[in-house]
Amino acid sequence: DGRNHSIYGRTKRDVTDRLRTSTTDAVRGIHHVDHRRTTGQWLTEWLGMVEGSVRPSTLASYTDNVTRFVMPTIGRVPIARLRPAHIAGMVRDVRKAHPHLSATSVAYVYTVTRAALNKAVKMGVIHANPALAIDRPARSRREIQPLTADEAKAVLAEAQRRLEARAARIADPEMRRTFLAIGDHAETLQPRDTDARE
Repeated sequence: DGRNHSIYGRTKRDVTDRLRTSTTDAVRGIHHVDHRRTTGQWLTEWLGMVEGSVRPSTLASYTDNVTRFVMPTIGRVPIARLRPAHIAGMVRDVRKAHPHLSATSVAYVYTVTRAALNKAVKMGVIHANPALAIDRPARSRREIQPLTADEAKAVLAEAQRRLEARAARIADPEMRRTFLAIGDHAETLQPRDTDARE
C-alpha cells in the first residue's frame, strides 16, 4: 500500500520467516488486515471515497444513515472482527431504538452497510463481507385494499354529482347532454352486491 511496515520477532529467524511470508503474500495479492482499524474509521473513509461518484443527495443519505444508525451500533468494533452477528445485532438495535422507522428505512441501513463492506473487501481491508451472511431485512409493502360495493357506489355518486354540477354551467345544450351521458354511463358501471361477495 506504499507505506513502510515494521516486522518484529523474538529471533532473527522469526523476523526472516515473517518477512518471507509477507513478501510472498504481497506477490500473490494477499492483504493482511489491520486489526486496529475500527468499522467506524472505515465507514468514514468509504464516505470520502464515494463522494464525487454519487449524487449529492445520495451522499447525504449515506452519511445520514451511517452517522445516525451504523456508527452508534458497530462503529467501535474492529472491522477485522466484524461478524454476521454484529450486522444482525445492528439491525435489531436500530429497530429497537427507532420503533417508528419504517421497514424500508431499516432495510436501507443494512444496504448502505453492505455496500461499505463490499468496498472494504475490494480494497483488501477485510477478506469477506459479514453482511452477506444474513438476509436483507424485508421492506414494507403497502397492501391495496379494494373498495367495498357501498364505497364504490359512493365514489361514483360523487363523480355523477360533479358532472351534473359542471353540466349545469354549460350553455351549449349539446355539450351539456354529452356530460350527462358520461354520467349515465358511469351509473352502469356500479358494482353489484353479488360481485362484492365473491
